Amino acid sequence: MRESVNSGVGPVRFQRDYGFCVKCGEHAYPADVTLGLLPRATGSPRVQEMCALHGLRGPTGQHAEDLRRMIGLKRDPSTIHREARRQGERAQGLRDADSALTQTLKGVAQLAAQAAIPLSPHTLVIQVDAWNIRERDNWGLTEVLLKKGEELNRWHWVYTGTVFRLDQRGSTAAGRPIIAERGFVATRLGLDAFRQQLYAESAPAWTASGRARVGCG
Repeated sequence: MRESVNSGVGPVRFQRDYGFCVKCGEHAYPADVTLGLLPRATGSPRVQEMCALHGLRGPTGQHAEDLRRMIGLKRDPSTIHREARRQGERAQGLRDADSALTQTLKGVAQLAAQAAIPLSPHTLVIQVDAWNIRERDNWGLTEVLLKKGEELNRWHWVYTGTVFRLDQRGSTAAGRPIIAERGFVATRLGLDAFRQQLYAESAPAWTASGRARVGCG
C-alpha cells in the first residue's frame, strides 16, 4: 500500500480510503485516480511528466544527473526509463480508445461532439509523412536470436500525420508564420493503425460542421 509519493519538493506522506472489488479481488484507490497517481508509479504527476520528458530527449543517465543538479530530484536512470515507458503506454491507451470510436457511427458522433463547431465553411489540411527509425529491439537477446537463425529487425517505419484548418494559421509579432492549433498522430504499428488514428484525429473537425470537401495536392 502506498504511504508516500515523491514530489518535486520531496516525499509527501498521505492517507486515503480504498475499496475492494469482490469479483476481481483487487483494491481500488479513488484518490489515486483523482490525483493522477498511477498504480506502479511512485512519483507525483509533475515528477512523472518531468521523468517522461527527460527520458524522451536523451540518455536517461544524463538526465538523471540533470534532474538532481537542477531541481534536487533524485531518480535512478532505470526509474526515469520506466516512467517514460509508462506514460507512453498511457498515451497509447487513450489513442486506441479514440481509434475504437471510429468503428461505429455512434462513436464518430461522440468524437464530433468533442470538437468546436466552426462558424463558417473551412478548409481542413491533412499532411502525412513516414520515415525509418532504428531501435534496439530485444535488448540483451541478440546472440540468442542469431543462434536461432532469426532475423534482427532494427529499422521500423513510423507514420505521422498532422491536421489543422486554414483559419488556424497565424503569425508572430515578427511576422513568422505559425499554426495556432493542430492535431498530431504518430505510430509504428503499421498503416492500418495509422489510418484509424488519423481518422479519429480528423473526424471531429469535418463532422462537426456537417460539410466536407476532399482534395489533394
